[in-house]
Amino acid sequence: MTNELIPLTTDMIDGCFRGAIHQGDAWGRLYRTAFPDWDLIEKIDGYPEVSERTNNYIRLKFIALDQLLHPGVLAGGLWMNAGFSTSRQADDWKVYIDNCRCTYKEG
Repeated sequence: MTNELIPLTTDMIDGCFRGAIHQGDAWGRLYRTAFPDWDLIEKIDGYPEVSERTNNYIRLKFIALDQLLHPGVLAGGLWMNAGFSTSRQADDWKVYIDNCRCTYKEG
């Protein structure tokens, strides 16, 4: 793990889920936390990395959200498909984005 790390506390994660009416709401808020310039990004190659502990916390939040709001979908499926990667080298409660390459929108 190198330079690009963003704090991601349990309070910050909980805030991303607060008031979410769809799993995409929480997903977008988590990515906005990792990439503060989210609105300027066109494409991200790679996935942000978090520790197993951090990823498990987020995964359980997605499962609970889906069970509550979308009982007909695979609970936590969005996070499994498009969430952060787990890294054994990552510190708890931090997001590493140094392996991500962002393509920014023109203009």
